[in-house]
Amino acid sequence: QNLNKAARERPLLEVTRPSESSISISPEERRRLLRFLQIDSLRKSLRQIPHACISRKELLQICMDSAGQEGAKEIAKSLDESGEILIIGDRVYLRPEQVARAVEAVVPLIDDRRREELHEMEKQKAEIDLKTKKLVHRELQCGFGFL
Repeated sequence: QNLNKAARERPLLEVTRPSESSISISPEERRRLLRFLQIDSLRKSLRQIPHACISRKELLQICMDSAGQEGAKEIAKSLDESGEILIIGDRVYLRPEQVARAVEAVVPLIDDRRREELHEMEKQKAEIDLKTKKLVHRELQCGFGFL
């Protein structure tokens, strides 16, 4: 029981701060880290915008403010590819999950119309089959009566 108590009191993960001398980051890793921090900061600032949709020009301006002119298009492209935003034409949708829900809501309606049309056609086919069966039966009766 003392062992369980000691295990409960011990933290699950011990985080220690590495000393300055033990950290060695290559220039490429520094660029990647800086880019990650820029994208994360930009993602947070885009989530603060109350509008669901902005223009591409506005997005590029926000990206330029965050990453400078040379990296703005690249960051906007990476945000689009990662699914954080959705760029369609000149419009930038800041909440792509809302667009996805809207599309999902519309798709079943299209499918329902097709089902209704198919159901109506099946009714018509059943009526035609019934009439055909009656006509064939009538002809057979007349044929047997004639013999």
